[in-house]
Amino acid sequence: MRKRSVHHRRRGFSLLELVLVMGLISVMLGYVLPSFWNSLQAEALPNSAREFRALLYHVRARAMMEGRRYRIRFPGEDEFSDHPERRVQPLIEREDKPMAEPGRYYEVNASWAREPVLRPGIRCVEFKLGMPVLTIEHRGEAEAESVDELDEAPELDEELLTGIRLVFEPDGSSDWATFTLAELDDIEEIEDLASAPLLNIMLDGRTGQIWIQQPLLREEAELLLRENGSHILHMDRINAKPITEENILRLRDLL
Repeated sequence: MRKRSVHHRRRGFSLLELVLVMGLISVMLGYVLPSFWNSLQAEALPNSAREFRALLYHVRARAMMEGRRYRIRFPGEDEFSDHPERRVQPLIEREDKPMAEPGRYYEVNASWAREPVLRPGIRCVEFKLGMPVLTIEHRGEAEAESVDELDEAPELDEELLTGIRLVFEPDGSSDWATFTLAELDDIEEIEDLASAPLLNIMLDGRTGQIWIQQPLLREEAELLLRENGSHILHMDRINAKPITEENILRLRDLL
């Protein structure tokens, strides 16, 4: 007996159904995308700090591996005028001919050295050689003996910033250094840093250890000064809870 073939008719989507699905997707994206974008923006500063730290570690390792001096600096106003995005990125240089041309550095053109490390809207706004000084959240950076002296945030000093010269010796050593990164609305027109979120990248030039620390709250700074504690916590502190009397004893083990 011949079997009858059965044909199954497939029903397609109607135009109304497609419109409803697309409308539902649009509504969901309207809720999800702003949240996703805000989370990316919130992580721009911490991620830039981590990538900058990784670059410092890599440059130090290169200096030790190749037995040559490496230098990190930021370009001057007359450099990369046609590429403003490169002006805010660190420039990696190497002393290629230490015997024939001592003290002369050439740009490292390797891909790892030219890869951007600071995200859009993030910029290095301060650089200091030597032991890190006390900084207070939303107050910029200033040298002071007491918290009372830190009243106003300084304006960005472009000339000082382009004078950054951090050199890693062939043995990996360098000066102590602190880089301060800021999240800025307008990266080209900066009046002051009073309201900009900041993160300090602290490099111990003797050991090569690097910590990322948010500026201290005024209450935290007063507590550390009162308890003779150091503001160099030897640990990462990003979006951390405030330092209180309850945990100051635990922190002392790290100071």
